[in-house]
Amino acid sequence: MKPKLGMIFDTLKDVEEFYKSYAHEVGFSVRVGQHKKGNEEILIKRYYCSREGYRKENVPNASDESGKKRKTHNVMETRCGCQAHIVVKLGSDKKYRIISMVEEHSHGFVSPDKRHLLRSNRRVSERAKSTLFNCHKASIGTSQAYRLLHVSEGGFENVRCTKRDLQNYYVTSESKSRMQMHKCLWHNLSERRK
Repeated sequence: MKPKLGMIFDTLKDVEEFYKSYAHEVGFSVRVGQHKKGNEEILIKRYYCSREGYRKENVPNASDESGKKRKTHNVMETRCGCQAHIVVKLGSDKKYRIISMVEEHSHGFVSPDKRHLLRSNRRVSERAKSTLFNCHKASIGTSQAYRLLHVSEGGFENVRCTKRDLQNYYVTSESKSRMQMHKCLWHNLSERRK
């Protein structure tokens, strides 16, 4: 289903799911854009094609404020000034309506066999998380866990995340776990001192 002016959604989550689903079918990725708030509610929100706008040009071997040289990374240019987007606005009925949109893209779309790699369509599922942690308990690394998911899910396109997504998820969850453990230990130590 294509977005149309005046389409109504109950929540911003519904808007985002709809536009990302549409983008997946067509073959582009979505970036969640700016919003305008009023009375602690989001009144207006934009969703862009991920290729909207242009990146600021990086100067190689740039220096920061302190004069130290900082490393710059060569990042492939992915933005091309595409104007495709939707804008939703909260109405008096507390529902969001599409008030502005551009459907035309200034670039080609991703082929159907590569759509699962689009950033806005990737998620580390609960099954992938469970498989990852069970594999790590058995001293099986993330790469092998990813291959196991590939086989059990019937292909990489069904895994819905990349190996890098899985690695990032594991590192993040491990650091959160360590942080919680440190907090508990610190709390226990401070309790004993009393």
